[in-house]
Order: sequence, then C-alpha cells, then structure tokens
Amino acid sequence: MASVGAYYLLVKKDKDYGRIFIRTGIISGIIASLLVAFPSGDTQGKNVALHQPVTLAAMEGLFETKEGADLMIIGQPDMEKLRMDNPLYVPKMLSFLTYNRWNATVKGLDAYPRDQWPDNIPLLYYSYHIKIGLGTLFIAVMVMSLFLLWRKRLYTARWALWILLLSFPYIANTAGWMTAELGRQPFLVYGLIRTIHGVSPTVSAGNRLSRLSCLTRHVIRVAILSFQHAGASSLFLTHDPRAFRSLLPRYSISVALIFRSRETQAQDLMTFLRLTIGISAKSAEGFLSVYSNLQPHELSVGYRWPFALPPK
Repeated sequence: MASVGAYYLLVKKDKDYGRIFIRTGIISGIIASLLVAFPSGDTQGKNVALHQPVTLAAMEGLFETKEGADLMIIGQPDMEKLRMDNPLYVPKMLSFLTYNRWNATVKGLDAYPRDQWPDNIPLLYYSYHIKIGLGTLFIAVMVMSLFLLWRKRLYTARWALWILLLSFPYIANTAGWMTAELGRQPFLVYGLIRTIHGVSPTVSAGNRLSRLSCLTRHVIRVAILSFQHAGASSLFLTHDPRAFRSLLPRYSISVALIFRSRETQAQDLMTFLRLTIGISAKSAEGFLSVYSNLQPHELSVGYRWPFALPPK
C-alpha cells in the first residue's frame, strides 16, 4: 500500500489518495515488520530447530556440529569441500538465537545422513538469506519512513518515496516460499513421506492433464477480469447493462475458447463473478444479460495489447 501511495506522489497523480496510502501503509508496516522479527520470526526459527534441525543447518550453512555456533551473514556454500567460502559471521549468535544460550551446541549437516539433506543446499541457503536480508531492510525502511512521516517530510522527499517504491516485498515473499519448499526436501510430509513417493501410480496422465486444464481455465478467467483499462472497475459498481456493453470490449483474452456453450458461458461467468469478486446479484445479472447477447465478433480471440477489440 505504501508503494502504491509513493507511486502516486512520484507521478503527481491522486495525491490525496497517495498520502492516505502511505500513512496507512507505514503505520501498519512498522507494526507488521517488527512482529515478523519478534515474536513471530523468532518462534518460527525455534520451531525449525526443534522439528527440522537438518533444514536449519542447511539454511545457516552449518556443515559441522559446533558448540557456540556462529550466525552466518554472508558466504558461499562449497558442496565439494563441505565448508563456507568467504564467510562473514557473528560469533555464537546462532546458538543464542536458537537455544537462548551462547554456548549451546547446534547440530550441523555432518550429524545427519546425506539422504536426509535438502536436495539443493546452496539455493536454500541463498533464498533464506535473501529473505532475512530484505526483512531486516524493511524494518529499517519502515522506521526511517515513520520518522519522516512524523517530521512531515515524507510526502516531499522523493528519495524516500523511491525507496518505498523499490523495497522488493514480492522478492522477499518469494524467497520465503522457496525457503519453506526447499527446506522440507527430500520429504513431501517431513520425516514421513518422501517427495519421490508423492506421485500415485494409479492416477493416469490423462487425469492429471484434465485437472491441470481445469486449473488453467480458472486462472485465465481471473486474468480476463483483472486486465482492465482505467475506469473499467466501474463494471463491478453498476448494474446498468449499457455500462457493461461499453466496458466488455476492453478485454482481450479469448472468452469463446475458454467456455463451452453460450448458455454455460454466461452461467459460469455470473457464478464466477459473484463467488470470487463478490459483486451484487444485480451486477451479475446485468453482466449476464449483455454477455448472452454478444456476437462472436465481439469476443476477443487470443492475447493482444492494449486489451481492446476492433470496432463492430
């Protein structure tokens, strides 16, 4: 939210909304970022140490069991020599963060069989450290932004707005997801079912293809409703059929190829709109009345930019 507000102020568009977005995003962001560090992140780290100790060792680049284990800041895992190259670390900090004791023993990868190690330790290590690094950066950015907001200088400080705009929260989120998924390998259910045993031999390739096609169809349906021109959001705020008629031609992804019969198309779309977006029954019925009467040439065929159809 703060990033969107920063964008509005940088391009000098909808400044009132931009200030609201920034103020709300900064206040909620500082609270959330601190809670993620403690107690949420701290508790999660201790849970990993308790239930997935081999994952903790791989994430931290700890190849050998050590009393008073160091917290690795940067370094490159060497899988041939089983060591960290060019390490920069904080002495004994990993033991303290994990067990609240400076000299606690933290088991390294050497304490576990190789067949229990994560499949891609370097990628797990890097994704984890990217997540932690960006999370720490977000706390600093939120504190700085809150200070500038308090001094009433944030709205005019373009360098600070650029920082808010380019804080890469999606990269941190993706890195966290990669850490979780890479860390549980080679298990599908940790310690119980291995990933190689997760595919059922009784499910045919045709069955999997059918389910994948259904999922793809629903994703494309969402895309149809998401890629809109500015102003098309009023589609969900009105039940006037004339409004739907003027807005429908702004979608480019093929509708005719996604659904089956014309009647099924209309019913599917109305149900989908009501369940996923929450528009009113009158709005859905207005959409249905227009969509049912559309001619084939009024439907887009294929993917095109800028999401517009030829005139009738």
